[in-house]
Amino acid sequence: MAWQISITNEGWGDIRRALETWSVTRLAEALGDYNYEVFHGSFGRRADVHHKGAWSAKKLARLPHDVLVDACFAAVEDVDTCDNGGYLYWVDPEGYHKVEISDADKDYD
Repeated sequence: MAWQISITNEGWGDIRRALETWSVTRLAEALGDYNYEVFHGSFGRRADVHHKGAWSAKKLARLPHDVLVDACFAAVEDVDTCDNGGYLYWVDPEGYHKVEISDADKDYD
């Protein structure tokens, strides 16, 4: 089950920091799939989405890391969906690319 994102500003910061650890390739692939799904519709066929999104991922991989992080963060905000429990935040509408944050990484002392 998927939920609408409902987190604090600190949580959004955690998502951004997690995206900053992703490689350029991973960011470009996620953004390529996001773009394809948003603009062309995916109809739930993962192979089609990834194949069609891959062409733009190659072009996107030429962009600087920080630009890709910004774009993927904006995609997470746009998709506004997370897995049940709220620890995996979707970069694309079908949830193929997810940003993970964990309470285990937190220091609440």
